[in-house]
Amino acid sequence: MLFLQIISFLLFLILLHRSTLGIAEGIVDYILKYFVLMVACIIPTGFALSVVDAINVPWAWFFLINIFAGLTLLRTSHKLLNHFEFRYFSWLNWMKQLGLIEKLTFFILTIAVFITTVANLIIVFNSYPSEWDSMTGHLVKCAFYLQNGNFDRIGGTTWTIDFYPNSLPSIQIFFYHLFGSELGFKVIHYLAYWVFGFAMFGITRQLNSNTSTAVFVGLVSLLLPTALIQATTTETDLILTAYLATLIYFILRFKTAQNQRTTLVFIALTAAVWMSHKVTFILIVPSVFVIACYFLLSKKSFWKEWKLFFSSLILFIIMLVLPTGYIGNIKETGKLGGISAPEEVMRWHSNLNYSGKEVLKFGTLNIARYGFDFFNLDGMRNFQFGEKINDVMRTFPEKIARKINLERLDYWVVAPFKLDPKIPFHIERPYWGIISFLMVFPAILIVIFRRKFRQKELIILLIAGVLHGLSLCYTAPYDPIKGRYFMNTIVWFFPFMMVFFESKKSKYFLLFCSIIIAIQAFGSVFKRTLYPLFNSEAHPKSIFQMSRLEQQIGTYRPDAYPAYAKFDSLVPLDATVALATTNEDFEYPLFGEHFTRKLIPIHPFKSELKPIPKEADFVLITAGVMPILKTDIHLKTKEAGIENITPVETNQYYLRKLKK
Repeated sequence: MLFLQIISFLLFLILLHRSTLGIAEGIVDYILKYFVLMVACIIPTGFALSVVDAINVPWAWFFLINIFAGLTLLRTSHKLLNHFEFRYFSWLNWMKQLGLIEKLTFFILTIAVFITTVANLIIVFNSYPSEWDSMTGHLVKCAFYLQNGNFDRIGGTTWTIDFYPNSLPSIQIFFYHLFGSELGFKVIHYLAYWVFGFAMFGITRQLNSNTSTAVFVGLVSLLLPTALIQATTTETDLILTAYLATLIYFILRFKTAQNQRTTLVFIALTAAVWMSHKVTFILIVPSVFVIACYFLLSKKSFWKEWKLFFSSLILFIIMLVLPTGYIGNIKETGKLGGISAPEEVMRWHSNLNYSGKEVLKFGTLNIARYGFDFFNLDGMRNFQFGEKINDVMRTFPEKIARKINLERLDYWVVAPFKLDPKIPFHIERPYWGIISFLMVFPAILIVIFRRKFRQKELIILLIAGVLHGLSLCYTAPYDPIKGRYFMNTIVWFFPFMMVFFESKKSKYFLLFCSIIIAIQAFGSVFKRTLYPLFNSEAHPKSIFQMSRLEQQIGTYRPDAYPAYAKFDSLVPLDATVALATTNEDFEYPLFGEHFTRKLIPIHPFKSELKPIPKEADFVLITAGVMPILKTDIHLKTKEAGIENITPVETNQYYLRKLKK
């Protein structure tokens, strides 16, 4: 069976290659179209298999994706362009034309990308998923889907289990079957990291014909601390950014495309994939609309084919967006505003509890707070010398922040704003490091205040970027993990770095920046709290020495690790366990590495406790959820001196054996 799966997957790749080769207009165009076609085949496959309860049947996946890929080939085979040439040596030819300083700059960035991406690839296939959101929700739902065979609503302990879209789980489960292991869950994230880099190269190339500019932006994007961190995790934001960057690339590509009809179809397809991924796309829609108005809707050639575009968009929305779960969310909450989360969560994460004046006041406060979060040498400050430089650099700004009482304890989610940048929670959710305040922000100022650089395209990007930034500041209270949300603003602002290539004097500045960018990239990968590659005083064990449970619990929830370890030793791998747990508890590790334990949640998010099912062998109880009996086994007593990465109370756990 494994052999047939490999053959089927290779056939899938070949079919996609044949489909893409005939319609691609360059190597970057090929990569982005190939990626979009791949996910556009996998996502509806998951939706279709859910209808017949076959999500947990590997051969069904490999059969059906080839059906979708075959249909794709049939649709593209009659639209063949002249096959583009793969220019294998164009990189070397371009490098030969550069001066010594430019060569050194790009050599440093290229080596940094090579080293960090190899390290991250090692991490991907030698580490188990362990992020907080995945342990409580994102991957818990994948495990339940594999257990149940479908995407039906579960009534999960955490709201994200039922309310997050099923687009990404479809892709993750496909790669789970392909690799035969939960390590496959991370593959789409690592692929998205590279797609993001290529898309940023493509966007910049559409705005500026200077190859050096596009290569620089692409390499810097790949060395971004937040991108490097997310490339090895199962967080959702890097994929959203990859989709967004690809969508913007196709919109910018429309004007010069050889086949504008095909480009319009890909704009519609990518937009649907993007919308199916995560409902926070709504916050970015105004920015995308600004870009579309200038680069797409204002073109006469678009209106000649408007029927093709809108009919394609409607079709892809029906295929990819409607089945992803948004409709079920609205039905469960009974409100259109419940498309993304239950009302209680919406009030927690949004401005529903605040008046218009308060939103204006606190949103402006957020601009300052996020501005201070940006002003950090993220990645570089993971080194001891970088931390000292970071402290000195922030001395004066922090005095200003304290004078205006920026640390006031109001208007926040998860944790309040803190000027102290050393907390581990922040280090694993970095911003852009030096790239933001030494490169992007000055480049924006140059475009604004120097008429020579004030081209219309950059002004449109600036409007889009400002709209997006304001939406993040004014639509929700302060959130300390929003560094990952600001990844999407990269799409609008990174191309501004092209202004540094308009002057020969800036080559030394770019060389200096490339050195710092490389250092912060190495710090992001090799000196992180999560997935340490080397032993150290702070991390006695590397990922190569940690067990699955140590990686998943020991890093984020060291307080709970003894309880989970005891649970693992007492509960057989084939047992059925009822979960009387809370939304803060990690449920994913409880399934076991191969998801052989059957878990049944009986304490749905903010709902009444359900009866213990008859088939349950055990009940895992978090103190306070249900009464504790004298015969229950106490799995946890709090150990002094242990702190979690995130500020949550230590829970007490009990195990009840129901059958002898």
